[in-house]
Amino acid sequence: MVNVSSAMGSQFAEAATEVTERTRSLGPNPFRSVANPADVSSKESP
Repeated sequence: MVNVSSAMGSQFAEAATEVTERTRSLGPNPFRSVANPADVSSKESP
């Protein structure tokens, strides 16, 4: 968590960039590969 005031735009941008880079380095969510039964049933309907 980052606490910045409205006058700290550059620090906010830096923190947002760090969070984005870290998130991308983690890769895709491994739990998304597990099918959700609700999603499967709605896709099977014609």
